[in-house]
Amino acid sequence: MIEKLWLLAKRVVTGHQARKPQPDLEHPLLAQIRALPPGQHRELACAVSMLWDRFVDEVGGVAGLRARSEAHRASYVQLMKHAAQRVRENASPEAAHYALGPDLMALYAETLGRSEHSRLDVEIARVASVLATSGALVRKAGRRLNARERAAGLTAAA
Repeated sequence: MIEKLWLLAKRVVTGHQARKPQPDLEHPLLAQIRALPPGQHRELACAVSMLWDRFVDEVGGVAGLRARSEAHRASYVQLMKHAAQRVRENASPEAAHYALGPDLMALYAETLGRSEHSRLDVEIARVASVLATSGALVRKAGRRLNARERAAGLTAAA
């Protein structure tokens, strides 16, 4: 069920199928993300979604980050890079893909600080947005599914 929902969310968010990257739009981090197997890609999307929620709540999202000083933006980027490094140091090999989430958010924040944006910057923003939105849909569906399972368990127990 979650796998079908993931595929549906991916189609809705991307407008149909995942785009084939153009060579000039490929960043090593984006290549790593695209190379993930579907299960890890879904897990990464959920993690990016949680990071995005925190980015909006604590920093004020895109507008908030742009309104902050260069030092504050650099501090956020360092925080994300440090988080990614901690994941790499402490996660099992099966969970190492979670480090790509804070790496992506750091890269995205770096692009927001630029006065002019390249096509690669736009692609980075698109990937971050797609992952955050897809992850939010999967998390929402998971909460609904868990609530139904809990309700079914309560009725069966009664």
